[in-house]
Amino acid sequence: MSKKRTARFSKLGALHALSIVLVAALLAGVNIGVGFLPSSWTEKDLSGTELYTFSEQTEKILDELETDVTLYLLAPAGKENEIMTRFLNRYAEKNARIHVESLDPADDPAFVEQYGIDLNRLYVNSVLAASEKRHQLVGYDQIYQMTVNTLEDGTQETLAYFNGESVITSALHYVSRATFPKVYILQGHGEKDLGDTVKGYMTAENLMAEPLSLISADRVPEDAACVLIHVPKADIAPEEAEQLIAYLQSGGKVFLVTDYMEDDAMPNLMQVTSFMGMTAKTGLIMEGDTSKHLNRYPYYLLPDLSDHAVTSALKAGGYRVLLPISQPIEETVGSGAAMAKILTTSDKAYLKRDGLQTTQLEKTDEDETGTYTVGALAYKQDARFFWITSSQLLDQPVNTMVAGANYDMFMNGLGMLCDQTETLSIRVKNLNTHVLSVPQQAQSRFTVLIIGVLPALILAAGAAVYIVRKRK
Repeated sequence: MSKKRTARFSKLGALHALSIVLVAALLAGVNIGVGFLPSSWTEKDLSGTELYTFSEQTEKILDELETDVTLYLLAPAGKENEIMTRFLNRYAEKNARIHVESLDPADDPAFVEQYGIDLNRLYVNSVLAASEKRHQLVGYDQIYQMTVNTLEDGTQETLAYFNGESVITSALHYVSRATFPKVYILQGHGEKDLGDTVKGYMTAENLMAEPLSLISADRVPEDAACVLIHVPKADIAPEEAEQLIAYLQSGGKVFLVTDYMEDDAMPNLMQVTSFMGMTAKTGLIMEGDTSKHLNRYPYYLLPDLSDHAVTSALKAGGYRVLLPISQPIEETVGSGAAMAKILTTSDKAYLKRDGLQTTQLEKTDEDETGTYTVGALAYKQDARFFWITSSQLLDQPVNTMVAGANYDMFMNGLGMLCDQTETLSIRVKNLNTHVLSVPQQAQSRFTVLIIGVLPALILAAGAAVYIVRKRK
């Protein structure tokens, strides 16, 4: 072999070796660089319940957050919950104003006690959200919720739920917001209690509930973001109607939920609804479309949801609202208000004029047929009036039948009326499904393999080819 040819092979081999080294260095650099990227860019949420995927509500709150907030994971060193650590870091990646720190309360008890936290009652891996405005402690028992169910054979099963997004996002909202909307709940007419669950949702959404008696007051308080009238048994007084109308004239907001009403049962309350261009029509609605009512119960309506901010999240998730025993809402003329139909029946629905006294569920020739409105939102200048005609809207068994959609509908309505466009009714996530997980040890092995072993093998192979060719 000539010296010229040998020199040519040597140059080619050197180029091959150099290219292999450069490629290996590039791969190593890419792998190292990826390690500095946010986990939301480099990790796919493979949990069966999308544990690390935020809802639209959380995304919106994080986009609008303009206050520095620190999330402290309170746990002894080495005892931090890995899921919680990763979950909290997701918040920090979404907004640079959010900072995440791990803190061992035993190492700095004075720091924790300044927030009024009792170390003897503190759960490990609780989270403290703190800003210059205020702070809030989220207990580990609030983040992970356990439920014990008794099965038909008498055995019991324990179900675990992750409520982290709801309570952490609520805490962020609480510590960063300047003021909170006040919801005044009308009393004095046998109004139906909201129930502890709904009250808890209102607290979680930072809606401050206050009782309201218009008999002893001369007007609705000026700081009212909304007045809630929940299923009154008796009519309001004429003076109360005047006060509510005056409140609406000044741009007030009212949320009304009613039971079935006979003709002229509540004339004073209907005077308020008429001011907002709505009234109740006599008759019990039966749904003729079997896909729009509960099986065998045509008066348990599954109404259509309109395209509106109140219903958009429910529609996107494929949820249905269940309204038992409803009557139609009709639009009146001459009020100057506009009415948006939020919840409607199909055009196969029919009306039983004898209402609750009806004995025949099937449609007869005497029954009026049409599309009826059972949930409506009226607008009049700055005033808003949201009305749903089913007293069982917030009943726990009814809400359970539709996977919590009734509660969400109610909370969305309140949030809209209170100008709290970001809603916090974020569903808990069931942990009783199988999850694809990669142990930390295996992750370390993969890292060494990709960053170290594979580039070394490529480099060795290139060197071997170079040596073989050189010897030829």
